[in-house]
Parts: sequence; C-alpha cells; structure tokens
Amino acid sequence: MDYSLKEIKLNRVKTLFLKISLALWVCLLPLCMQAQRAGFTARVMKNHPSKPGYWLLEGNSQIVSKGNIVYSDKAEYNVATESCEAYGNLRIITKDKVKITGRILNYNGQTQLFDVIDNVVLVDGSVTMKTQRLLFDSKNNIATYNTPAEMTDKETVLTSKRGQYYGRTRTFQCRQDVIIVSPDYTIWSDTMNYKEGFAQFYGPTNMETDDYFMYCEDGFYNKNTEKVSLKNNAYIQTNEQILFGDSIYYNLASKYGNVHRNVRMIDTLRDLVVKSEYAENNEQKGTAYFTKNVRTTMVEKKRDTLFLVSDTLKVRYDTSRQVQQLFAYNKVKFYRADLQGLCDSLSYDALDSVLYLHKKPLVWAQEYQIKGDTIRVWFKNQKPNSLLVNENSFMVSNPPNSDFFNQIKGKRVRGFFDEEGLLKTIFVEGNAESIYYVQEEKTHDLIGINKSQSRNLRMDLKDQQVSGINLVDPEKNAMYPQEMLNEKEIRLKGFVWLIEKRPYSKYDLNKNW
Repeated sequence: MDYSLKEIKLNRVKTLFLKISLALWVCLLPLCMQAQRAGFTARVMKNHPSKPGYWLLEGNSQIVSKGNIVYSDKAEYNVATESCEAYGNLRIITKDKVKITGRILNYNGQTQLFDVIDNVVLVDGSVTMKTQRLLFDSKNNIATYNTPAEMTDKETVLTSKRGQYYGRTRTFQCRQDVIIVSPDYTIWSDTMNYKEGFAQFYGPTNMETDDYFMYCEDGFYNKNTEKVSLKNNAYIQTNEQILFGDSIYYNLASKYGNVHRNVRMIDTLRDLVVKSEYAENNEQKGTAYFTKNVRTTMVEKKRDTLFLVSDTLKVRYDTSRQVQQLFAYNKVKFYRADLQGLCDSLSYDALDSVLYLHKKPLVWAQEYQIKGDTIRVWFKNQKPNSLLVNENSFMVSNPPNSDFFNQIKGKRVRGFFDEEGLLKTIFVEGNAESIYYVQEEKTHDLIGINKSQSRNLRMDLKDQQVSGINLVDPEKNAMYPQEMLNEKEIRLKGFVWLIEKRPYSKYDLNKNW
C-alpha cells in the first residue's frame, strides 16, 4: 500500500510523541507515588534557614504522611523523616478516619506517632475523647492518655486519669478514678475496660442504678443485656436488703440473680440476717431461696433474737421488698432465749407473728418439752403469747433438782404465756391425761403422784410451778404414793424425754455464726 509523503511524516510525529510521553511517565511515576505517600502544601513554603531538609509552612498548611493528613496554620516539616511540628487551628485526619484536634502537634513520621497537646479532642464515629495531652499511634489506631480524659459514646460519659483507646475494637482501657455516667447507671472503679455498653471491672468498683447499689473488686456489667457479675467482697443493695457473696450474678432487667459462697442477706426492715453457701433471688416472684449450711438470725427490737438453722430457707416478700414469710426445710432447729425447738419443716408469718412447726415438731418452753403432730406459736410484742399443739399432743416437765417427770397429753393442747413470755395456763382438749407429782410447797418434799383422765384439763402455773389443775368430766383422778407405782405406771403412753436435743445457745445449732 502506498502512503503519501505527508501521511508518513504525520505518523513519525505521532510515534515520537508516544515515545516521549512514555519516557516522561516512567520518570514521573515514582514522583507521583511519592506525592501520594507524602507531601505538603501551604500558602507560604520556604526552606528552614538552619535545618537542612526542613520546610517552614505558613497559612493553610497541609501535610500528608502514610495516609495521615495534618492541617494547621504553621508547621515545620522534615522531608526525610516525614515528621513535623504543627500548631494553630490544628486538625488531624488519620488513615482510619479518626479526627483529632488540639493546639500543638509533634509527629514522628517513622513511628507514625502523634503527640497532641492542649485541648485535645479525638472523634471516632460516635466516640469523642477530650484530654490535655494525647499520644496517638496511627499505625495501630491506639490513643494513650496520661492526663484526665473524658470519653463520650452516645449517652455514656467515661472519665479517668490514665488509659488507652483501641480504635479498631472501640475499646477503652481506663485506670485511676474511672467513672461512667449513663442515664441508667453510674460506675466508679479503679481499673476498667469498656466497649459499647460492656464494662469489665478490675479493682474496687461501685455501681449505682435506680434500684440498686453494688460493689465488687472484679466483675462486669453489660448494659445491652442488663446483666452484672460481681466477685470478690461483692454485694448488691436495695433500700431494704443487702446481699453479699463471693460471686453474684444478677439480671437487672428480670430482677433475678444467684449468689455463690459466703452468702449473707441482711434485711434492714425486719432485722433479718440469712447466711448460706448458695442463694437465688427472684424479685418478680418475691422470693429468695437459700441452701447449704443455712443460718438465720431474726432480731426483734434489739431484744429477743431467733437463731435458726436448716438445709434450705425460702423467704417471701411483697412488691416493696418487705419480708412476709419464712419457710425452713429439713433438719430445722431454732433457739430463742424463751423458746427452743426442732422439726422437719417450719414457717414463720411475719405479718401475724406466727411460727408453724410441721413434721415431728419438738419445742421447749422453760422446763416444758412439747411435742405433737404440728405446733403453732403466736407472738405479741416480740414475746410468745400463745401456742397450739394439734394431734397427739404431749407435754413433759422435769422440775429443777428432781428425777421425776410431770406429764400431760391429749388430742389438742393450748398454752398461754404471760407478758414475760412464760407459760401461765395450759388447756388440754380431748382425751386429757396427766401424771403430776405433788410436792410440799415450801420444802418441795414429794407428797404423792396424781394421775387423771378426763375430757378436758386446765393447768395453771405460777413462777413456772403448777399452782392448780382443773378437770372437765373426769373419768379417773387419784393420788398414789410413789412406792405404789412401777416404772411403767409413772409414764403415759408415748412418753419420751429428749433433753439431749435441746439447744441452749445459738452455738448448739451451729458453731459458725
């Protein structure tokens, strides 16, 4: 194919232009890449007069180093190390889009470490941090502060004197006088890690919500699930109760939790203290459940105290957290100065001040041992007021300095106490039987043994001694000399004397209170 001379010349010019363009691109490519990696601009740019390789920048200064951009009014820039000092309208945008402002900056381009001084503000998404000095590692997106700082994350404000912020995980590691303030809670701690509503505690920590005050030395709170874990000298407190334990796990939303080891609940309204090794508290159901070495103390107006041990204890309370009832199960024993007992299960109605004993109950009041199928004791002014023994009732007394036993039994026994809490009257209803040792009033010499059977019986006591017996529809009533009756005849059917089981102090119930 033939080409004209003009076309040939034109093609040669095009070829030459392409070769020159390619050569220029090859030469300028490293410079372009270098410009993307590092560079600077300003209204006024001049070489530093005494520092070779340094540039002085003034007016709308912009420095780019490894993806980080620094804006300022003035700067001193080292081209070799990509380091700078900058101040005046200082703004920093890191390669991870973290924004930092302050008054003075010292930046090391080799380590990519920003040292920002005076009125420092860091913004990372919803997180804002304010402090007086901040070291920011842009290579790892980590901010370190050793001056008091305030961090805001949405509605939560976190303050501390020292710590770090890990931008890639949005995690704070705070130390010394750490405080979180949120609309729903406030936390004071020595050391804490915090991330998006999850606070991990290390060291002495207090936490307060609308309903609770809490303390621990290790644990966490998850705002998203409203669950809290408290360990080491831990407790959780309301206006009415304090719950202690080695470990407390609580759901503040459902108001349910459990406590492990060295459990102690103090009810300030009832002067009630319960100790155990495990507990559960369900505020929505109004119940607290204790098991493993349960010890219960209930103080009545700082005067009369009930000590109780059992395998299990259940406390029922109302919506105002006021205790209504106690239920004790298995191997139940209790001690009061004026009343002691044991049974298989026990309940106490705090509103009516009534004590119920079920399943093989046994009670001691002064010198009287009382047993039956069930026993109920009413209290008034914190003292025993009356009692009722239902079915197979049996009362035995062993007068001081004697080796004999007064006995009464029947279908039902009612007892009434005086104002000091001492038995004063006993009524036996249905199939009443008695064996009573009659003594001379002054010398206490034995006169004889009175045995009776009747429909009902009334026994009056004075100074804890029998002062009179009245029989209703007696079937048998006779006095016998002691020598006329054998061992079987001086015992009513069903007689047992279990004085070895009687507790004489709280330490007879449990050595550890």
